[in-house]
Amino acid sequence: MAYRKTKDKKKTLKELSELDDDCTDIWKENWFDKYEKRSENLEDISLAQFIFKYYKNNKGVYVKRDEPRVIRYRNYDMATDFNEYIKEKW
Repeated sequence: MAYRKTKDKKKTLKELSELDDDCTDIWKENWFDKYEKRSENLEDISLAQFIFKYYKNNKGVYVKRDEPRVIRYRNYDMATDFNEYIKEKW
């Protein structure tokens, strides 16, 4: 799967304290990671559908949302909003 890598987020202090001392996995899973690990019954849906239509319940199973999420995206113009344009691209 090809995608633009975004900035990773560190796990919370609570999550980090629960890790083994020699564990180096300090980053939270992003939507791309979750999408790649989705179950076989969700194989035919797109990344966008996965994000706005599904969530992981308390049992760790992805289920369909009652109300879909809103995916927000803004395409800044380089000429008028250069700083925001750079943030969006990187």
